[in-house]
Amino acid sequence: MDNLIKPESDIYFSSPSQLMQFAEKTNYDTFVPKSVCMTHPDNKLNHYSLGDKLKIDTSIVFS
Repeated sequence: MDNLIKPESDIYFSSPSQLMQFAEKTNYDTFVPKSVCMTHPDNKLNHYSLGDKLKIDTSIVFS
């Protein structure tokens, strides 16, 4: 296991809400589920729907 390449990251988020707050403060783009946007209707972000044109599979690996 010593030869694993570990990605470097300067930021860590533990919830989609934190990611939205970061995007709002920094003007960065991000992807979050529609349900997250619906639970934060007062945010100042522009919302765009990707519809069914994009399918994203994600995986989380931790130890």
